[in-house]
Amino acid sequence: MKRFVLFGLVAGLALLVNSAWAVVVVDYKTGAILSGSATIGNASWVANEDGNPWWDNRSADTGGPNGNIGHVLTGVAVPGFSPNQLIPSPGNLPYLYDGSGPSADTKKAVVDWVFQDGLSVGLLRLELAGNRNFNEFGIYKAGDKNTKKKLFSGSDVPPKAVSFNPVADLGSTQFGLYMKYERDGSGWIFYSESKFNEYIGSQPSWWVDTVEQGYQHFALFQGAWNGIGYRWWIGVEDKPYGNNPNENNPNNANRGDYQD
Repeated sequence: MKRFVLFGLVAGLALLVNSAWAVVVVDYKTGAILSGSATIGNASWVANEDGNPWWDNRSADTGGPNGNIGHVLTGVAVPGFSPNQLIPSPGNLPYLYDGSGPSADTKKAVVDWVFQDGLSVGLLRLELAGNRNFNEFGIYKAGDKNTKKKLFSGSDVPPKAVSFNPVADLGSTQFGLYMKYERDGSGWIFYSESKFNEYIGSQPSWWVDTVEQGYQHFALFQGAWNGIGYRWWIGVEDKPYGNNPNENNPNNANRGDYQD
């Protein structure tokens, strides 16, 4: 699915951070990194399809350049979908990346991350996906992939808003994001804790657990402060690593346009 989901925070919950978490925990309200090695970087990126950051790759959807999450966040239209453009667009936003690298140029995906806090409203703003009729997007209890709440189906027409409360819905203040694709009993589920990524049905030869469970399908961007908390923009890549041609450079490890 080619999706953007805007979560506009309307209220917060009490913080409860478990120091034993190995994943990166992002405070949904303040944007603070509560645990793990990560950074929400500055807004100096340029979407030039060079594979750095990991989401900045050539998109196969446009038939040409300028179609990944970075382009769309800055207002570029992607032909062939309706709606196909963010109006107004949020622009060049800070994003979450692995802060353990030796320099600012090493902007890799945080493989496993979840939110802390989050009584809110999710807003589906854009979906640019050939798989749209078979996708779903939602939240799950951090650390427990078997606890899910669906927020959007692929057949939903943007814009669409859905309220959620992680404590009431999941029994926890910490939650991750998931994207599921299933058709005729086969498919996959991706989680913001990538270690849980899984294939539905009999695994094909191109799916390798050790590869797919180290590939992050969510790009998290920090939007504007609304007086209570930040708005978060989430770009999703809906294809597995092993079944996703690298439109940018077949010799590097970056795949996907993250605007599903």
